[in-house]
Parts: sequence; C-alpha cells; structure tokens
Amino acid sequence: MPGAAPAFFPLGCSRACRPCQRSRGLATLAIVLALMLLAAGITASSQQAMRAEGAGVSSFVHGVRAFEAAQAGLDFAFAVLNAGALDARCQPDPSPSDGSGAGRWAAQVSLGPVHALCVHGSGRWHCRCSVTAGETPAPPEKLASALLAELGGGPDRPAVSFLVRAQLEPGTTQVSLQALGCSPAGAPCLPGAAAGSSSPGSLARLTQKLEAVPGVVWPGEFVESGAVVGPTSLFARVSGSWRDF
Repeated sequence: MPGAAPAFFPLGCSRACRPCQRSRGLATLAIVLALMLLAAGITASSQQAMRAEGAGVSSFVHGVRAFEAAQAGLDFAFAVLNAGALDARCQPDPSPSDGSGAGRWAAQVSLGPVHALCVHGSGRWHCRCSVTAGETPAPPEKLASALLAELGGGPDRPAVSFLVRAQLEPGTTQVSLQALGCSPAGAPCLPGAAAGSSSPGSLARLTQKLEAVPGVVWPGEFVESGAVVGPTSLFARVSGSWRDF
C-alpha cells in the first residue's frame, strides 16, 4: 500500500543506525566511569575519616598519659620533700644518719629551685634528682643529660616522662611545685632530647603549693618553734592542682 511502513528494515537502514548505537555505547561508558569515580570518592572519604578518627584517639590517649605523668610528678615531689636523704637517682640514701636532714630535698629547696626528672623506658622508671649537699641544685639540663646517657641517647617511644620543679616562695614558708608531663617522652620534659623525639604528642602542666608544717620536723618530731623551711621541714598540701594543656 502506498505510504505504508515496510514490515522489515532493509540492510541500508541498519547501517544508518550505527551512529545511534555508538552514542548509546558512549553514554553507557560515561555512566560506568561516573560510578567508578563516585565509588573512589566514597572510599577516599571513608579512609580520611578513619585516619582522622585514629589521630583523635591517639591524641586523647597521649593527653591522658601526659596528665597522669604530671600528676605523678606532683605526688613524687610531695613524697620526696617529706622523705629522708636522697641520692642522685632519687633513691633513699641512708648515709646522712645524724638527724640533721642533710641530703633531703627540704635542705636543697632553701638553696634554689630543685628538680626531679623521671622517664619510663625499658619497662621501668629512670629518675634523677638535684641533690648536691651544700651546693646550688643541679639544673634540669644536667639531670636530662645523665638520664639520656643511661638510656643510650633517648627513651623507648611511646614512653612518658615528667619534670617537676620545687621552689621556695620568697619571704614565705611555702614551696611551689610545677610538674610537666609529656607523652611521648621529649622536650620540654626532657631537655636536650634528640630531635627525633623532642616533640611530645601531648603536654600537661600542673601546679601545687605546699606549706611547711608548724611545730613538726622530720622525721616527725614535735617542736615548739614555728615553721621554718630548712633541712628538717615537713610539708602539707595547701592548694589543689589544675589541668593546663
């Protein structure tokens, strides 16, 4: 019938439709590539989120460890100020047994700021205290140098360290404590540490004040005189500590 569409497509028509088939193939390829790019973007975003979460957890852990190290420094300083004579490794020194209090931190603090430096490495604590009878107490750099030599150049990371400073407040019977806690161990808790370990993940700073107990002297005897900071002084806490990152 004139004007009616043929019941079949001639061969020439199939050749004419090949550009349409190519267009459909290119469109499919573009969709596949877009889906692949989307999947890659989602994967990269997930990995970045996981890395950020891991860094946040690590920062939190180091922060807690640094705070606990600083608190340990305050407790350590309070204990050694009320203890007997110490050696350079902060261990009890029984040699000064005349009751004069020689070698005690209380005797040192009246001469100048005293420091205690401790690092946890190789499964145990390594400490140095500035105790030099009759001389100006050793600075923290000297303590750190001795510790680094003992540890073979630096602590095993991840280690923690604390540096505590005790100083007599001028014109008072109060001793001010300042403790730094570092995790991992490094500067400023460990002055002179190697460059590779000198930047701590977290730093905590705590302070506290002690007061010489009036009428009581080391090793716990009662006297009628008032409190005087000297070789036989005993101390009590008079203020709290606070967290300062």
